[in-house]
Amino acid sequence: MEKSSGCDYEAFLSFRGPNTCSDITNHLHNSMIDARIRAYKDDEELRIREEIDSQLLQAIEQSNISIPIFSKGYADSPWCLKELVKMVESNNTRKHKIMPIFYDVAPSEKRFDAETINKWKAALNDVGALKGWNLHNNPNRGKGEFVKEVVNNVLTEFKSVYLEVSDCLVEVDNFVDEIMSMIGSHNHETKIIGILGIGGVGKTTLAKIAYNKLSNDFADCCFLSNIQETKMTRLQNQLISDILKNKWTRIDNIMEGTKVVKESKHAFRRGYPLEQYISHSKRALNICGGLPLALEQRSWIKIRVDNQLWMHDWLRDIGRNSIQQGSGRKPEKQQWVWTQAQALEILEKIQMGGVVHGIGCIEAICLKLEKLSQYSLIKECLPSLLNVRFLQVDSEDFNGNTYSIPTPVGCFLYYHWSNLHETTFGPFILPELRWLSWHYLPTAFKLTHFSLRKLVILDFSRSRITEKWDGWSHIKLANDLKVLNLTECEKLRKTPDLSPHVNLERLILEGCKSLVHIDPSIGHLKRLVFLSLKDCFCLCKLPDEMGELESLRELLLDSTSIKEIPEWRKMKKLEILSLFSCLSLEKFSFVGCTASAAEPKSIENLNSLIELYILETRKIEKLPESIGSMKNLKVLKLKYCLIRKLPSAIGMMEKLEQLEAGDVVLEEIPDHIGKLQFLRILKLQPTRISALPQLPESLITLSFHSYSMKMLPDLSNLLSLRTLSLHLDRQPKDPPKLEEAPSGWWIGRLRMLEELDLASLDITSLSSDIVFLSQLKRLKLGCDNLQCLPRLPPNLSSLLIQRSSSLKTTGDLSYLKSLSDLTIRRCDQLTEIQGLEGLENLISLELDELPSSAELPDLTNLKKLKKIHLKYYRKLPEIRGIPKSLEMLEIGDCSKLQMLPDLSNLKKLKTIHLWDCDELFELRGVPESLQILEIVGCFKLQELPDCHVTRI
Repeated sequence: MEKSSGCDYEAFLSFRGPNTCSDITNHLHNSMIDARIRAYKDDEELRIREEIDSQLLQAIEQSNISIPIFSKGYADSPWCLKELVKMVESNNTRKHKIMPIFYDVAPSEKRFDAETINKWKAALNDVGALKGWNLHNNPNRGKGEFVKEVVNNVLTEFKSVYLEVSDCLVEVDNFVDEIMSMIGSHNHETKIIGILGIGGVGKTTLAKIAYNKLSNDFADCCFLSNIQETKMTRLQNQLISDILKNKWTRIDNIMEGTKVVKESKHAFRRGYPLEQYISHSKRALNICGGLPLALEQRSWIKIRVDNQLWMHDWLRDIGRNSIQQGSGRKPEKQQWVWTQAQALEILEKIQMGGVVHGIGCIEAICLKLEKLSQYSLIKECLPSLLNVRFLQVDSEDFNGNTYSIPTPVGCFLYYHWSNLHETTFGPFILPELRWLSWHYLPTAFKLTHFSLRKLVILDFSRSRITEKWDGWSHIKLANDLKVLNLTECEKLRKTPDLSPHVNLERLILEGCKSLVHIDPSIGHLKRLVFLSLKDCFCLCKLPDEMGELESLRELLLDSTSIKEIPEWRKMKKLEILSLFSCLSLEKFSFVGCTASAAEPKSIENLNSLIELYILETRKIEKLPESIGSMKNLKVLKLKYCLIRKLPSAIGMMEKLEQLEAGDVVLEEIPDHIGKLQFLRILKLQPTRISALPQLPESLITLSFHSYSMKMLPDLSNLLSLRTLSLHLDRQPKDPPKLEEAPSGWWIGRLRMLEELDLASLDITSLSSDIVFLSQLKRLKLGCDNLQCLPRLPPNLSSLLIQRSSSLKTTGDLSYLKSLSDLTIRRCDQLTEIQGLEGLENLISLELDELPSSAELPDLTNLKKLKKIHLKYYRKLPEIRGIPKSLEMLEIGDCSKLQMLPDLSNLKKLKTIHLWDCDELFELRGVPESLQILEIVGCFKLQELPDCHVTRI
């Protein structure tokens, strides 16, 4: 591993001290340090002398970015000019980046006298011509705002250079060298290199190191990882942004537990640790066995945000393989039997009679009953499984005439043709059972002979049991029960007596559509932390005894018919409360909301609440100002309610991270919203808000839709924004409401923006600065009066243009080399899609409702195109060419189209949809790869070619 030199920096600040040191330089340096950028300021890091020494030159050479701050005295200093020469040399030899700041001089000013040497002249001329920042370009911009923009741009540069995850923590040089030799040097051929191995051994690490070595040779690079886990990828991207932009104390995700691994490239943006951390690096590698994945995660097993249990595939495969090897590949000797094939093999051996050696080892078994006759296998199997701790039975819902036939209990009844056979169990069976999961439990099933003394989890989801079911009395013996799941037990009208289950922690009654009554015994559940009553549509009232649930942390009441939520004073630990689509809710004493316009009473005992969802509660009209007392609230969603104004006290919710509000009646949000320094997600849609106050700079996602805006909102301070959806709508017959053409002069400042959705009747042009959004990947435009498109960011991967009735041409799009998805809809005046045939990486093309004059070029050369959708293209005369890469072809309501090109050579084509193509009379040839052929309303098509498809 390469060792640190001890004086490595990421950014080098060059300035003339007397002019700028006490002003912008110190401010910029401190801001960079706060952002964890290792910024070098020469008057602090090196001893002052008139002649520049080798250590200073080395600091420039080892930094990634130099920022010369040009002031009026800068060119008078030989020290500064020598620094500048070194920057230019580094820029020419190793792609060292120079990002100048013009403090009190214009970029065209280069001050030097006749005695200045030619190298100084050249350096000043070279750097003066670079694009940089001019402090006085915008007189309304303060220095603090200016410094923040510079820091964010520097962070963007680092983000584009370095990959998201650590990549040089394991000694893999030999493998990397082998990969690089396979690729070859200065080779312009396209190559695919496969790296095989089980999960976690370093495949991704090798790929990233190779990527780092190759990336400098390409103008545009992309690294895609974990493509099967989209959510994880987005999580990792957000993690990187947080680490690069904020101090580590705010990180609360999977990397939080690995702060000690400070050699991570996330933290140091390098492939090796600083010298003082090398010992920690070696120790971490020894602990993790050299596996990079172990350094990235807190645990091999974890509970995801969606409450799903996650285990790494590598760990799962190792565990299963170990169990199989230990049992000699005999399922009956395995500790865990997790496949249907293995379970059936064991059951069949028992049914055949004789001793099945090793069956006592089984602790967990999963069964799937697909037909009634298989119940006979369970009847003979259960008494033999003496040590089973986990039993899962996924049976079919045998409804209708045969549903009530299979029943095991003290007697076990099973169906065999038209006869019922009765089998009697002996003493209690399954004495070690901890977890019983039986979906679609037969109604006559009884638990009398099941030992439930040690049962902890009971799951009878989607069963047809009722409150009169005999099994409830036996379940009372499960004194240690912690989880009771009765999801979608649609026949259950009343909950059973819950008083014996004082240790219960999770009660799930979701989707019990007939439930009308919660037994008051629920008040005995002092340890209950989770209660879900979602989709209990008939439930109108909650018992007062629920106020005794002093440990409850999460309460879900979505889509119930409750009219009132009492004032539960003892429920002091509640963190999540969800009221989505509670259409009958009139009084919410717990939060102080009422259906009347009168001022509701204050909120008490709500300091614990973290998430509050009030959605589609059409009778709640007002929130109290006392809502500001929710000091721990992080997520607040108030959508599709009759709330016209958000209380100003929202600005007091100091920990709020996500706020969603909106309905056509919402007219005002308070100015105090700008005080929410931790707010990251703000969604206000739809609304009738006419003016938007200054929003907090912490925002990364903003969605704002309004029918009443009077002027374009100023979002120039949102430099951290990643996703922006801005819809400023009105009725087409209404006069324009925006006071100025909303071209968005600030759009070019949002350099971190990755997704932009812009729609308005009043937008006629877009700022040319949009091209500077180098991180922008997805762009949606729905601007009816948009006249033309400016040059778009070259890294776009998805472009949607719709409802742009005034747009006549797209301009040349062939420069969008990364574009994979292009959709153009309802552009009535569009006559030309320039450069379409040059989009070499296009995968999906959709053209809807385009005029007759918009011609479709030959698409044969689009080698990666997989999907073509042409709909309501009513005067499209022909399709000239289709690429061989195509997999799906959909053509609908193209009334003038008479024939298609010969499709027989499209070896990858799997699906064809043709509908309402009135003039189509011939379909020439289809490939053998075709699986689906759908033709509707093409009445002139008399004959189909020979084809073998799975569906016609």
